[in-house]
Amino acid sequence: MKTIQTAALLLIAGASFAQVKPAAISMNASRAIVDNVVQSPALSDFLGAIKQTGVSNTLTAAGPFTVFAPVDSAFNALPDAEKFLSKDNTTALRKVMFHHVVTGKWLASNLDEAIRKNGGKTQLRTLTGQALYVTKKGTQFVVSDEKGNSGVIQYADQPQKNGVVHVINTVLFPK
Repeated sequence: MKTIQTAALLLIAGASFAQVKPAAISMNASRAIVDNVVQSPALSDFLGAIKQTGVSNTLTAAGPFTVFAPVDSAFNALPDAEKFLSKDNTTALRKVMFHHVVTGKWLASNLDEAIRKNGGKTQLRTLTGQALYVTKKGTQFVVSDEKGNSGVIQYADQPQKNGVVHVINTVLFPK
């Protein structure tokens, strides 16, 4: 019985770090960020949040923008995801969603170069005016907020008409 429980826990823990399959992320370089997010089933919570908060209006503008878009499992991992995504939390949620957006087009190659030039870490300024930090662990890019939350870019360099999207496995928070 203990072996089955241990195996189940390992399976659950492994599932939370599973890579997003490309089929769940549908992007087309000729469409704007919001139009692509609509087509990506793994980003439905992110889509709902940016629409609810009006951040989607910004992400249809010319840009360019770099978006670190959390997958649905990142939202579901939050302690009270339903409350977090509720209409009663729109003001706070808006700030959190803007904290996933950076001005400019930061491809993985640009991030890699900036990390190398800056001694292993680069800082990006979000639309909240606060910082995100990008480092590398092996071949993976790790994105962290000022509170110490961090996640991995699971699916990088999704080109958009108005920027680029990097799909991440966590929700990042402003201070």
